Amino acid sequence: MNGKLNIAPAAVILVDAREAARRLAISPRTLWQLTKDRAVPSVKIGKCVRYRVVDLEEWTRKQVVQGV
Repeated sequence: MNGKLNIAPAAVILVDAREAARRLAISPRTLWQLTKDRAVPSVKIGKCVRYRVVDLEEWTRKQVVQGV
Protein backbone atom coordinates (compact mmCIF):
# COMPACT_ATOMS: atom_id res chain seq x y z
CA MET A 1 0.00 0.00 0.00
CA ASN A 2 1.36 3.44 -0.93
CA GLY A 3 -0.14 5.32 2.04
CA LYS A 4 -2.69 7.21 -0.05
CA LEU A 5 -6.37 6.74 0.62
CA ASN A 6 -8.75 6.22 -2.27
CA ILE A 7 -11.67 8.28 -1.05
CA ALA A 8 -14.39 9.19 -3.50
CA PRO A 9 -15.68 12.76 -3.28
CA ALA A 10 -18.92 13.04 -1.32
CA ALA A 11 -22.08 13.56 -3.32
CA VAL A 12 -23.72 16.95 -2.83
CA ILE A 13 -26.84 16.59 -0.71
CA LEU A 14 -27.90 20.23 -0.23
CA VAL A 15 -27.48 23.24 -2.50
CA ASP A 16 -28.13 26.94 -1.98
CA ALA A 17 -30.77 28.94 -3.86
CA ARG A 18 -28.39 30.10 -6.59
CA GLU A 19 -27.30 26.53 -7.38
CA ALA A 20 -30.86 25.18 -7.12
CA ALA A 21 -32.11 27.82 -9.56
CA ARG A 22 -29.24 26.99 -11.94
CA ARG A 23 -30.06 23.28 -11.79
CA LEU A 24 -33.74 24.00 -12.51
CA ALA A 25 -32.86 26.50 -15.26
CA ILE A 26 -35.00 29.21 -13.65
CA SER A 27 -34.18 32.57 -12.13
CA PRO A 28 -33.43 32.82 -8.41
CA ARG A 29 -36.44 35.14 -8.11
CA THR A 30 -38.74 32.47 -9.57
CA LEU A 31 -37.24 29.89 -7.23
CA TRP A 32 -37.87 32.13 -4.20
CA GLN A 33 -41.52 32.53 -5.26
CA LEU A 34 -41.92 28.77 -5.72
CA THR A 35 -40.30 28.24 -2.33
CA LYS A 36 -42.59 30.82 -0.70
CA ASP A 37 -45.61 29.10 -2.28
CA ARG A 38 -44.25 25.75 -1.01
CA ALA A 39 -44.26 24.38 -4.56
CA VAL A 40 -40.57 23.45 -4.35
CA PRO A 41 -39.45 21.58 -1.21
CA SER A 42 -36.77 23.29 0.86
CA VAL A 43 -34.92 22.81 4.12
CA LYS A 44 -34.34 25.62 6.59
CA ILE A 45 -31.19 25.35 8.68
CA GLY A 46 -31.05 28.30 11.02
CA LYS A 47 -31.53 31.31 8.77
CA CYS A 48 -30.32 29.47 5.66
CA VAL A 49 -32.63 27.94 3.08
CA ARG A 50 -31.23 24.95 1.23
CA TYR A 51 -32.59 22.51 -1.33
CA ARG A 52 -32.03 18.76 -1.38
CA VAL A 53 -30.81 17.69 -4.81
CA VAL A 54 -33.08 14.61 -4.74
CA ASP A 55 -36.10 16.84 -4.03
CA LEU A 56 -35.24 19.07 -6.98
CA GLU A 57 -34.96 16.04 -9.25
CA GLU A 58 -38.29 14.65 -8.01
CA TRP A 59 -40.01 18.04 -8.39
CA THR A 60 -38.70 18.32 -11.95
CA ARG A 61 -39.93 14.82 -12.78
CA LYS A 62 -43.42 15.75 -11.53
CA GLN A 63 -43.48 18.84 -13.78
CA VAL A 64 -43.35 16.76 -16.95
CA VAL A 65 -46.64 16.99 -18.76
CA GLN A 66 -47.77 13.64 -20.11
CA GLY A 67 -49.21 13.30 -23.61
CA VAL A 68 -48.22 16.67 -25.03
